[in-house]
Amino acid sequence: IETYKAPGTASTYTFSFSALTPDDISALVLVYSMSCDAALNLQMVVEGINGAGENETNILRVDGSASTAFQGAAATSVQLCSSTLLSADGNTANGWAYIQNTDTGTKRPCCTGSVASQNSAAFESFGSCSFVAKNSFTEIIIQTSASTWKADSIFSLYKILR
Repeated sequence: IETYKAPGTASTYTFSFSALTPDDISALVLVYSMSCDAALNLQMVVEGINGAGENETNILRVDGSASTAFQGAAATSVQLCSSTLLSADGNTANGWAYIQNTDTGTKRPCCTGSVASQNSAAFESFGSCSFVAKNSFTEIIIQTSASTWKADSIFSLYKILR
């Protein structure tokens, strides 16, 4: 659909596109490689679902021999990467998110993905589901909880056709 390469620091980017339904696509895939100016959570808003408690994400973090599973509180966005991995200036994250709307029943967007950080050799995997039904996708927003990503950070959004 589109590749965004940050020309400078930024804290948000919106992918906007013509409506895509489950009849059109199997899924959307976001792939990214970025670095940060200071500690931040990298977040995604799918189709404007950003009200209080409208997204819930469960995360597994592995760092060396330690693994931690935790449930994120119902939130206004999907957490792609935590400030545990992006904790300081120059930290990097390389990851992906698979975004899918169900074909039948209540059409609630669900996401899964993974991210690795070269700074800590740690990774996080997540699963997220929205509590709001949507019939199509027209927008994906990438944002930070604080601070900014650096110039040359790259975010690419792809569609997988049926």
